[in-house]
Amino acid sequence: MCDSDTRTGDEMDDWEHDMGELVRTRHRALLGYAHLLSGNVRDAEDLVQDALVKVFSRKSAPQPHAAEAYVRRAIYTIYLDLYRRRTRWSRVRGCDFS
Repeated sequence: MCDSDTRTGDEMDDWEHDMGELVRTRHRALLGYAHLLSGNVRDAEDLVQDALVKVFSRKSAPQPHAAEAYVRRAIYTIYLDLYRRRTRWSRVRGCDFS
């Protein structure tokens, strides 16, 4: 069972409203931040989407006044994970295992 499945109807309405409001008012800023990290629009869009899912799919969504900070931190963390994974794989591909 997913954590979001255990929320009550009112809790679902609250986080949906909070996320919708954040996306309506701060999407461009979040996308700009992700673009600074990733260097291209497509990856930036993926980072923002993944961060929103990560933050708002938890059992306890952040308070509305702190939601943007949580999403920005999630964008940064997801970006670092992807960067490290790519770096590791590029080193593995460059090794001669024969």
